[in-house]
Amino acid sequence: DYGTGGGTGEGISLGTKPYEATEDNKFSLINIFDVSGDQKTGDIKIKVTNGTIEGYTPDSNGEYTIKLKGNAADIGTILSQIKVVPDANFNDNKGQMQLTVNGFGLTDKIVDVSVTPVTDVGSIAIIPVDSAAEIEENGEFKFKVEFKNNVDVGTTLRDNAIYIKANENYIDSTETATGKLYYINNLGEKIGLPDNGEFKLKDGYTIDNLPQFVYESGENRNGEVSITVSTENIEANAYSHVQTSVNTTITVIPVVSSEIKVQKVQDGIEDGQMASVKLNITKADASE
Repeated sequence: DYGTGGGTGEGISLGTKPYEATEDNKFSLINIFDVSGDQKTGDIKIKVTNGTIEGYTPDSNGEYTIKLKGNAADIGTILSQIKVVPDANFNDNKGQMQLTVNGFGLTDKIVDVSVTPVTDVGSIAIIPVDSAAEIEENGEFKFKVEFKNNVDVGTTLRDNAIYIKANENYIDSTETATGKLYYINNLGEKIGLPDNGEFKLKDGYTIDNLPQFVYESGENRNGEVSITVSTENIEANAYSHVQTSVNTTITVIPVVSSEIKVQKVQDGIEDGQMASVKLNITKADASE
């Protein structure tokens, strides 16, 4: 029998200390206690704010009862095997984690636990605007980009930028033109993106307020084009970025664009010369 209340024996000293935990990671109770002395048997009660104690059920007051028995090493072993679990996705950006301890000479002793944020992966969506995943040759594909992270607080992007690239798999071999990527500014103008596809969040643009983008297919080209959007995000006070990306494939279908004009060379004469014409191809598209 471990006993109840403050316990029997007076040979154990139980001290507390703050602890630095990490989001979505358990830690042992021994991390917040200093144990010294000889022998003691008894209970401690712990209330956890923004977390739980694994394998234990709190009472109506929200307190967990932990039974302790033995010398300092024994009690240290017991405490090392009991895990505290911060609430899912909880960190210091969302509040404060505290453990309130009673027993073994401690009365409403508050232990502060800081919980370092860990960046969660955001999500990116490519949303077509006024166009489907199939466009005509020499056409354009307009799209919006949406970035979301409903878990983290204070999300920012590495270099304050997103990156948009087009991987062109054209099937015609007689043309060489490549497509171009643009964004549409507040004046409705198409502004070309640099070769690395970088779009900086500036001039009023933010994660939640991105412009529309446009892919303009290569002249007289047809085939498939994969559009990829990527970025790296980080939560406020976290130590590292995480990368996220998305891609969508569009099909550029061929359109007959060459024109044939008929030029009269000579009229025909009855029972004489035949009429003749000359065919001229204008706006020739070698891929057709």
